[in-house]
Amino acid sequence: MGPAPQMPAPQPQPVQASVTVCNRTPSGCASGASFSLGTLRDLAINAAWSNLRAGTHTQTTEILEPGGGLFEVKSQAFAIADNSDGTVQTEEIVPVSGTWITQRRVAGAWKVRVSLDTTMSVTQTVQVDP
Repeated sequence: MGPAPQMPAPQPQPVQASVTVCNRTPSGCASGASFSLGTLRDLAINAAWSNLRAGTHTQTTEILEPGGGLFEVKSQAFAIADNSDGTVQTEEIVPVSGTWITQRRVAGAWKVRVSLDTTMSVTQTVQVDP
């Protein structure tokens, strides 16, 4: 009897991501896609990544004003251990209450673009009402 046939190595699953936003207050974080300038305290941008390979990764979060201008860019690095399931959740906080956003009443469709290692990106639109 000959040697057992070799099974092909399993193909890695593609990296997946989802982005949610919420109004972060001392009492919690109310999720949604639309917020009022009068009640929005801090915009929390939460990314959930899965199927990441082991090693160090860099997440870049871009916040775009209504009209498309770049408001802010935030970066954070994190490591995935060799024995990890390849999932991680991140959070970036954008202060809103008391900033020029509320002072100048910058309302409209804000965009949040989250990318990983400069390759994959996910975009979420956030409506901010006056």
